[in-house]
Amino acid sequence: MMECNICHKTKSVKNFQPAKKGRKDTDGKTYDGRCKQCKSKIMKTINAKPNVKAKKSNQHIIRKYGITAKEKEEMWWDQQGICLICHEKMPDLQSACIDHDHKTDKIRGLLHFKCNALLGLAGENELTLQRAIDYLSRFSKK
Repeated sequence: MMECNICHKTKSVKNFQPAKKGRKDTDGKTYDGRCKQCKSKIMKTINAKPNVKAKKSNQHIIRKYGITAKEKEEMWWDQQGICLICHEKMPDLQSACIDHDHKTDKIRGLLHFKCNALLGLAGENELTLQRAIDYLSRFSKK
């Protein structure tokens, strides 16, 4: 049992999310000091504020890819909003996926979600992708 830092109600640890930092329970595990219900209310309030999602998105891009949202936007304009795989126009900058080599972490460009997923599902394996092309070619109308 733990007491929530926000509502001050004593609740089962099932009502608290595990966390890297926070309060330790009798089981020795660390939990968020806020119960799930209170945390949810707080997050809804924070996310309702203007520009919070944009800031979070920028932080995610910097943390994951080492570039800023401005650099992503520059890539968008360099590519003229075109996906580098299917060569079709992407709907908007927000939906464009940053494609990167999973071995080197080097950024290759911006792709549609479906094109980025294609590479990921194939494990970025050129042979697998070539076999898929060969497979489709056998059944295509010529």
